[in-house]
Amino acid sequence: MIKKLKISIVEDEAIIAQFLKMELESEGYIVNGLYSNGKSCIEALKNMDTDILLVDINLNGPIDGIDTAKEVLALQKVEIVFMTGFSEELIRERAMKLNPAAFMNKPVEIEDLLPVLEKIISH
Repeated sequence: MIKKLKISIVEDEAIIAQFLKMELESEGYIVNGLYSNGKSCIEALKNMDTDILLVDINLNGPIDGIDTAKEVLALQKVEIVFMTGFSEELIRERAMKLNPAAFMNKPVEIEDLLPVLEKIISH
């Protein structure tokens, strides 16, 4: 069953991004964009809607995932799911100010992500 919500993935590790895309699509989700940095994501989402932003906090480039999410939220209403391999409390506090749907520790497993997405769909 295709789930109509569109998911954009912001992840600078290509293997992880491709894996998440493949797993999500196999579950019927629409992945409408893969971005390796915040700037490319923001530029793309100026001209395209997405429903869920699955974003790594630690990105290569001039802006991190938290600032990327903040910029995207200024453009459109979107649910944010943060992913991170870091557990620093200051980073978590900064991310939580954006009221994300979830804050997940990496590696993100599809069986942990699916309930989060289902919760978003049900609201």
